[in-house]
Amino acid sequence: MHFFELAALSSISPQTLAVTLFLLGGKQGLKHAWLFVGGTLFTSIVAGLVVAAGIGDLGIHLSGVGGGRHFPGIYIGLGVVVLLFAAYVWWRHTRARLNPRTKDRTRETRRLNHMVESSWVALGVGLVFGMPGVGYALALAEVSGHSWGFILGAVLVFSAISYSWGWIPSVWYMLDRDRAVRILSRFRAAIATHDIAIVTVVLLVVGLYLLVFGLVTG
Repeated sequence: MHFFELAALSSISPQTLAVTLFLLGGKQGLKHAWLFVGGTLFTSIVAGLVVAAGIGDLGIHLSGVGGGRHFPGIYIGLGVVVLLFAAYVWWRHTRARLNPRTKDRTRETRRLNHMVESSWVALGVGLVFGMPGVGYALALAEVSGHSWGFILGAVLVFSAISYSWGWIPSVWYMLDRDRAVRILSRFRAAIATHDIAIVTVVLLVVGLYLLVFGLVTG
């Protein structure tokens, strides 16, 4: 799986879209939405550079760039972890659906309301959302071995693609507020009932790819 494919898969985030649209509906919607998106991008870029430095120090070059070593075991291990995580996400979703908790829903509503009211909370949640995942680490391993200028460019591009479900609605809102709210809200409503299924399927695709690739190249 190549760099841009990993970035595209990472961008599929119903949660990011939901938070962005919720923030845009507040009194300081545009400001808080950009604070949230800015937080995600800041963490993604900083953490990405840290991860890239660690990967470079270990000499891991999954694409073979620069004559680096190959580690099929990494693919296999990460594939198993991602598949287990997908199973956990689906299990937790099923459990929550069968045993709904009013307290959990109230806590989530309170948390979202705090984001609308406080710029610091909106920024803080964005910083947490920006933490890199497995796909990000693999993408950085694909480009490791290049110059630091190239890696910085890769980190910026990956971050921009990964959180496109946050900044694209914000830009669209700035250009055409009424239409953006109408269409994006309709889109959000269409995927709201299937957001966990979407996330689970993405995790399954990534996990199976990593597992099979690791076994074939091992």
